[in-house]
Amino acid sequence: MKQRPQLAYTLGGQLYLEIHHDSADERDLGKVKKNSKNEKEWRDLSGFSVFYSRENPFPQESLHLATLIGEEMVGSGFHPNGYYGRTDSHVRREVVDKAHGVYQERFFVLRNGLMPAVIVECGVIANPFEESHLKDPQTKLKIAESIDRAVSRYVSQK
Repeated sequence: MKQRPQLAYTLGGQLYLEIHHDSADERDLGKVKKNSKNEKEWRDLSGFSVFYSRENPFPQESLHLATLIGEEMVGSGFHPNGYYGRTDSHVRREVVDKAHGVYQERFFVLRNGLMPAVIVECGVIANPFEESHLKDPQTKLKIAESIDRAVSRYVSQK
C-alpha cells in the first residue's frame, strides 16, 4: 500500500484513483444483522462514498475530483452512504459534501499522493442486499461509466 502513490507517479499518472467496495464496523453490522429482514433496514449501511485528504499536496484538486465523482454517481441513480456521518457510527469520518457522499480522511494513499487523489467506495459489500447489486454486470458498468464521466469532466476543466 505504501508504494502505490509513488508507483502511480513513477508511471506518469496524473490522478490517483482507487476503487473499492466498503464494509462497516462489526459492531454496527451486528446491530443491523440482528433485526434485518429486508433491504430497507440496511439503508444506513449502503451506498457509495468518495474520500479525499486535505493533507494531499493537491487538496483542492482532489476535492474537486471527489465532488465530480459524487455528482456522477448520484446522477446515475446511486445514493451516497451516510454511515460515516452518523453520530452513532463507530467509524465516523468528516463529512464534506453529504449530498454527493464526499468525506475527508487521512488515508495513507491520499495524503501521501504526489498528484490529486481519491478513493471511491462503490457500495457496502457487507450489506447482503447491496452485495447482490454490486455483483450485477449492469451495476458495475454504471459505476465505471460514472467514474469515467467524472474523470473526463475533471480533465477537460484543467
